[in-house]
Amino acid sequence: MALPAMDAKEIIEHFNRLDNEEKVMVLGAVVCATVLVVYIARSLGSICGGLPSEEDALKQAMPVLSVHLSRFGNEKLGLCLRSEGSYATITGIGDGDLVDNWNQIQTYPEQQLRNGDRIIAVTSGGKTCRDGRLMAARLKENGDVTLTVAVSRTLEEVERYWQRMTGMVTLQDLVLEEAAELGPPEVSSAGPALDKVALEVLQVGPRLFEWNQNCLSKGLCCTQRLEVGDRVISIGGSTNVRKGLRLPSPTVTLVRWQPVGTSCCKNFEVQIERMGPEDRMGMVICPHPLALGPAIVLQIVPDGAVARWNASSYTPILPGDCIVSVNGMTAYSKLQKELTSTSLHLSLQRWELVGSMPTAPFPGPTNLIGGPQPKQSASAVQPSPKEAAAPAQPRRPCLRQPLFWLLLGVLLLLPSVPSLALTPSEWWGEQKATLRMLVTIPSTLPIDSQGALALPLLVLGWLLLMFFMWCEVSMLNSRHKKTLVPQPVVAFLSSTCFGYGWLFLGNWAGVPS
Repeated sequence: MALPAMDAKEIIEHFNRLDNEEKVMVLGAVVCATVLVVYIARSLGSICGGLPSEEDALKQAMPVLSVHLSRFGNEKLGLCLRSEGSYATITGIGDGDLVDNWNQIQTYPEQQLRNGDRIIAVTSGGKTCRDGRLMAARLKENGDVTLTVAVSRTLEEVERYWQRMTGMVTLQDLVLEEAAELGPPEVSSAGPALDKVALEVLQVGPRLFEWNQNCLSKGLCCTQRLEVGDRVISIGGSTNVRKGLRLPSPTVTLVRWQPVGTSCCKNFEVQIERMGPEDRMGMVICPHPLALGPAIVLQIVPDGAVARWNASSYTPILPGDCIVSVNGMTAYSKLQKELTSTSLHLSLQRWELVGSMPTAPFPGPTNLIGGPQPKQSASAVQPSPKEAAAPAQPRRPCLRQPLFWLLLGVLLLLPSVPSLALTPSEWWGEQKATLRMLVTIPSTLPIDSQGALALPLLVLGWLLLMFFMWCEVSMLNSRHKKTLVPQPVVAFLSSTCFGYGWLFLGNWAGVPS
């Protein structure tokens, strides 16, 4: 039965005639629909390229300087700042002041503070400020101050003083959020947008420590170990790493900064002969995220040509090795074709440690900020190899899929989509009729129908409440995994189901509302 159209005045009059409980339910439904619309818009923005690619994220990531300045009296720092949200940009440095004097004693020009560097934290009197609007006032206080500065340097300048290592590692049989403690970036920065979704390794768990020790004992590339201070650029190819923390056996792209000379790049060549076209190579590769080489070796599969070479050679091919060329071909597409040849000449590179790591990341007053060190373990385990090509990333549960919430929002908003056969005035009339039905539905439904709907609504509300509580409890100790959506959506749906369920149950039982 078609409902007559209502103007805005009639809708307001109907709404005012509702009791308080019905008004709350109507407002909850409107807020829930608003949250769904916002989430759909954010999801579409992310799909359309809201976050940069792996290559862009690696290029933007820069190390962080910790600058400690001692003040005796009312000495001036000599900094001109421009507040920009969560950080303050240096726009000028006064001659003869503390910062200028500090710059003069630095050995490397790359260590000096410059215009364009971003101050992301100010520590004074034991308190840390991360609000760009309050940093200027904090810097005026007397006493020592420590500046945490995200440097603005070219890649060439960074590599003169810092040794940057990038690579990809597949953590077989591990889940990243269980194997390590992760948190917001502390020793690196790539700008406010990326820093909100990026994570760094703060603490290495027992299983990840055993994984690292196993990689070290096998002589694998340094990029096959996840260590304290490593910045996680992407998981499974997505730079929104917080969404991939629960993936088993994830493929992680990382970047690490260390003093120049800590590691060296070893170049070597191998000659592999396949026994025939059906003799597979047994090597899983993927393109290098920074194009420093055509491909990175992710995994060696048993019973392949590479595994046979490794068993009889002093220069085995290992996970993490960078393939420079195959039969002289350096482009990734041509390299893949050459890997099907019977005779292959491969040129590879591998990062290896030089001696032992220094106790402090950098000597002198300018250091990368360090994190807690991993606990020692007595034994090492070997990750089990998989007989497959690239390890497939399993699907997340339905309620954790953004597509699920996107489709739910579309279904709820589907009645508002105008038909091609309707004029704008007719479509607006339908919307007002739908709103009228929403605000009058408790009184128009038959009592038997209300009784039949009460129990399913209460059960659905209870299930949504349990899911909401489980998510909240599981995120208590991991604030970086806490998300605003879809938790509010779950809360609004649960409250709406409970409200209508109790109302229908009371009407069916004859209890006045």
